This record gives sequence, structure tokens and C-alpha cells, in this order.
Amino acid sequence: MRKFLVNILIFIVFGYFIGEFSIRVLKLGINIPEMYQDTNGLIKNFPNQTGYYLNGNKWSVNKFGEFGYEPKSLDSLITVIGDSFIENIMNPNECDQAYLLSMRTNSYNFYPSARSGANLIEFMEMTKSLTHLNPVKQILYVHDSDFSNSIREIKHENKTFQWSIRSNNISYPQFLENKIKKVLYNFQFMYYIYRNYIISNENSSKIKIDDNKLNIDYNKIQKLLDFINKTYITDNIIIVFSPNSDKGLIEMVMKNNFQTIILKTDDIKTWEFPNDSHWTCFGHEEVAKQVSHGLKLKLTESNYKNSPY
Repeated sequence: MRKFLVNILIFIVFGYFIGEFSIRVLKLGINIPEMYQDTNGLIKNFPNQTGYYLNGNKWSVNKFGEFGYEPKSLDSLITVIGDSFIENIMNPNECDQAYLLSMRTNSYNFYPSARSGANLIEFMEMTKSLTHLNPVKQILYVHDSDFSNSIREIKHENKTFQWSIRSNNISYPQFLENKIKKVLYNFQFMYYIYRNYIISNENSSKIKIDDNKLNIDYNKIQKLLDFINKTYITDNIIIVFSPNSDKGLIEMVMKNNFQTIILKTDDIKTWEFPNDSHWTCFGHEEVAKQVSHGLKLKLTESNYKNSPY
């Protein structure tokens, strides 16, 4: 019996090392960047990191602590702000929105800033943190849910910024390191099993976004927009709406004097990965074409208004 147990133990240990070796060599695991929370409550990445996503794609964090593309200069700057769609760790850096826009608009530099799970009020906090760079425009990529998820009375969420209608205050995200996950992260085979089998169902339900099923509370969102207009600099902000966004919500945002770009496609599925709604490289290209065109029109309008003649 003892010999049998020893053989089982040897088999488990040998199997684990084979699994650990395979995961690391074949890059089947996923790496997460080291993060911290700054004095303004924003959760940021430490600069100059690299790692791998589930599909084996190598991601990078630039010298500014932002995912992907690094602007060549901070002059004539336009920021590109969003959530995991703008983080874009599932695609090469050459497919980043900031990079693709820089290839189409040579007179400006583009600065990406994004965090998975962020909402509209967190995007606004990001814009505030970047005002010292004197951006010409700040582009926010939004889904309908980003508005509702910003309001504490609609959806109580501790992992991102939220504004409360009752208190008229903003709550910071709670940055809690998962110690179990941190231990598992050092053992790639165990983390692979944890990520792909233990929490896979939970993750897949969060990845897919279906804004058309949202019950939009226009009254509460109007109060949110009133707060944003009173609290933040908004005259240089452009809000980019995803395809199939709620028309009533778009009209409300436009009536509140926000500049907007509304993305369009005959088939959103052609922009997405088979198993989730994030944009593929093709999707990012299509988005960048439309945003670049709209951005040039906005910049021309701004230059015309500021002209002394």
C-alpha cells in the first residue's frame, strides 16, 4: 500500500512538472501586470512590463504605465481612453487604437489610457489625471453600460469609480490584492487550471457585453451628465459610441453638448472574436477608420472656431 501511494505521489509530482513546463514553453498561461493605486484613486500599472494573454499574444506596458502603444512625443496630444477594448491585450500592439489612429493622423500624438472594467465616471477621472499634458482632444470609447455602471444607485460596484446621486460624491475603487491568485500566479500550471476551469464560466459571462438588454434609467443618467458637466473639463472630450448603442442615450449626450462619434457596421460579429465581444485586429482597423474621419472633422471645426478671422 505504501509503495502504491509513493508511486501515486511520484506520478502527481512528475505530471505537475510536465504541466508546468508545457504551460511555460507553449505560453498557454496568462500573465497579469503588477498594479498599484495612486493618490487620486486610479488603479495603474507599473511601467515597462510584459506578459502573455490566454491566446499566447504578448502584451506590454509602456514607460507611462499604459498598455500597448507608446507615443513618440507628448506634444499635440490626443488621449485614447476606455476599458478592456482599449487595453487590447488580446491583440498585438500594432492593432491598438492609439497606434492605428497615429498612422492616420500624422500631425498629432496619441496617448492610450485604459483599465478593464472601468466605466464613464472612471474615464472622466482619467481625463482629469491627464490634463497636465494639455491634450487637444480626449477620446472616450463607451458602451451603454458605462453610463449605468457609473451610478451607485443603479449598480453598486466596489471595483471601479462610482458617483452617488444621494451623496453627490465619488467613491474610489477598492484595490485588494488576491493573495491566493498571487500564489497561483507563480505556479503557471496551477494558475492555468484555476483560470480556465475553476473561474472560466464566470469570466465568459463577464466578457460578453449585450447593451441592448439594459434597462436604461434616463433620469438618473441625466443627473450623472449634469454632475460631469459641473465637475470636469468637457469641451475637449469626444465620446465614441459603440455600434447598436441606445439612440435615446446618444441623443441625451449630444443635448448635453458633448462631441460624439457614432460607430456603424452592418455586422458587429465581423469585428469580434468568436467567443467574446472584444474587437479583433480587423475590428480595431474598422473602428480607427471611422474615429479618424470623425476626429479630423472635429479638429477642423475647433480650428475654425479658434481662428481670429
